[in-house]
Amino acid sequence: MSITVLVTIEVEDFDACLEQFITAAPTRSKEPTAYRDIDNPNKVYILTNAPSKEAFIEEFRSPKKNAIRKGKQGTLLFLW
Repeated sequence: MSITVLVTIEVEDFDACLEQFITAAPTRSKEPTAYRDIDNPNKVYILTNAPSKEAFIEEFRSPKKNAIRKGKQGTLLFLW
């Protein structure tokens, strides 16, 4: 059963982060939806799907994703 994941993270460049997040998504079944915080345009909310919590965490912790986040961990909320 797939899960929904809400990622909250503050980034330096929203557009660059979104582009990289979309193109580096081998485990997702559909493209993520990203939202900017109205009061802080560098705070990003990304809503996406993954096959499991473990699969998403593995992808999120990968060196490629860490480079996108520039080491920032963000907040992950797992839903089903």
